[in-house]
Amino acid sequence: MITLLMNLSLFTPIQVLYFQSKGLTVEVISLLNLVVPVTAVLMEIATGMIGDYIGRKYALLASVGLFALSSFILIFSNNVALFF
Repeated sequence: MITLLMNLSLFTPIQVLYFQSKGLTVEVISLLNLVVPVTAVLMEIATGMIGDYIGRKYALLASVGLFALSSFILIFSNNVALFF
């Protein structure tokens, strides 16, 4: 269920409008959209190692918790650095 909800990406259609309402320019929004997949590729190996060390179940729970934290920061941030 968690994977389904994360893959639906319900925030994606309104993402640009939300970022513009926070005062970000289109260039910064484009950089944000570029940073996400690049970071995902770079962290794939690290999360695999963490999953091997603590177990896949706990690694998944940690990633869901960090995803919730990042969503919370995204909602309440007004600083460009916090968006990254």
